[in-house]
Amino acid sequence: MTTRMAIRWGIMLRALCASLALASFACASGPRPSSSLARAEGTLAGYDYLTFVTGGTKATDALPLIIGLHYSGATPEAILADYDQIDFPARIVLPRGKYPRPSGSSWFPKGYGELAAAEQVKLTFEVKDEVLAFIEAAAQHYPTTGKPILNGTSYGGDLSYLIAIHHPERVAAAFPVAARFPAEWLPAASTCGPNCPLVYAMHGDQDAIVPIDGGRRAAQQLASLGYRVELHEYVGITHDFSAQMKSDLTAQVRAVLAAAQ
Repeated sequence: MTTRMAIRWGIMLRALCASLALASFACASGPRPSSSLARAEGTLAGYDYLTFVTGGTKATDALPLIIGLHYSGATPEAILADYDQIDFPARIVLPRGKYPRPSGSSWFPKGYGELAAAEQVKLTFEVKDEVLAFIEAAAQHYPTTGKPILNGTSYGGDLSYLIAIHHPERVAAAFPVAARFPAEWLPAASTCGPNCPLVYAMHGDQDAIVPIDGGRRAAQQLASLGYRVELHEYVGITHDFSAQMKSDLTAQVRAVLAAAQ
């Protein structure tokens, strides 16, 4: 692809994302580079997935488990490169959403964004429980050290955020990107006291699909309940998982694992 063609593609895709707004809530800002990491496939708890190990380890080694949840319309293959800076020992597991889309899959069926608020909350929590069952199945299926670390973008970010808040005892940390956490999802109170896992939310300040104001409110509300939530804002970034976010994710996961030793 020529430079001019690449620029045109990026402009067209960003325009499409903005025009679709919440109907295309999880539209990302462009295709990601592919990765040459060796990987395997499988199915657990009703979800297909890809997995690979890092840091020169073997698939049979006991390793920290990192779960990556793709954005809507994507595939596990599309986000492989999001983890190519991870050079320390870990197992990356990337499940595939169950609902087909023209360019990949989603975690939710068509029409999810148009549901009435109560119906959407109900469906969101049902899918959250399904994804949590997958995470626990993966942790049992593979030799695993410590609790899983979650990462996700857009709809995938929503689910990683939701699991960390409503099941804090099940995860070591969560890194939601460009994610929502509306007031309807708030718990009545924190259930983890001083042992809440880190929720390190990353959000572009130019996100027109999931505006950052909602992320700011959610982080403040959750922190006031006692959760360990940090919102990190990225200047000039739209609805995307940027290169700086990827570097920050890598560094923060390394810190979480080091602190657990």
